[in-house]
Amino acid sequence: MIDYEYKARLMEEGLPDLSKQVLASQWIHYAHLEPKPYTLPIYTAQLIDEGMNKERYEDWRECKKINHAEFQRSTRLYHRVESLIKENGGIFLTLTFTDEVLASTSSKTRRAYVCRYLKDLGARYVANIDFGGKKGREHYHAVVSLQNVDYKPWHDYGAIKGEKIAVRDATPLKLGKYISKLSNHAIKATARCCKVIYSR
Repeated sequence: MIDYEYKARLMEEGLPDLSKQVLASQWIHYAHLEPKPYTLPIYTAQLIDEGMNKERYEDWRECKKINHAEFQRSTRLYHRVESLIKENGGIFLTLTFTDEVLASTSSKTRRAYVCRYLKDLGARYVANIDFGGKKGREHYHAVVSLQNVDYKPWHDYGAIKGEKIAVRDATPLKLGKYISKLSNHAIKATARCCKVIYSR
């Protein structure tokens, strides 16, 4: 059984991010490339890796699992969004909720609202929950394979805004922008009930 509280604690400590930096530094070392500014010095990465494997082996191993799962998830998202955009472009949506909706409904109910709204659009889509950086306010991001979207049905739940995506935007850099917004870093919510929403 997955211990979500344990995963959340590791995320709060920032250990998965540290694990990424260590891995990046080791990759640069093995690839015989110059370290990049955002990576740890090679000797520091080696010391951290040895120390964590010795003193906090289980935590370090779990961090590597978290990072691997995040990488696989991002890869799936990347290919799904790329295929959506390359069809005929699309629209990147941000769906928020009013204070009343947030106070009177559960996260599961709000997710159902999002699913129903996107399904009623009658096009392929990818969506996921996100939380604001400052106040942690719940909202959703979605990429929809349409040129025009009717925003009115969503106004009962909150605000909605859209950004048109051109076919030429299906480049690694632009896709990375959309993927990062679609990706949710709140491990507890994501792991329990808030997996990425895909159209069928």
